[in-house]
Amino acid sequence: MFRWIDFVWDLTHADRMGNWFAYTVRLRLKNGKICAQISRKENPPEITITKENGVIGIDFLADRVLFPKHYL
Repeated sequence: MFRWIDFVWDLTHADRMGNWFAYTVRLRLKNGKICAQISRKENPPEITITKENGVIGIDFLADRVLFPKHYL
């Protein structure tokens, strides 16, 4: 989910740089007003952490942080 301000920022950036992206606009009538729903496909971020150096799991809870037993 993205916010309206992010979408407008991306459109402004695309206009300046010429790096356009696809988006969909759905218009509907709701309570006598025209509403627009805008959506776009977001690309997943590039993978930067791999299993080459092993894997570590850390749980961040509201009251504490849990590390794997073999890590301590």
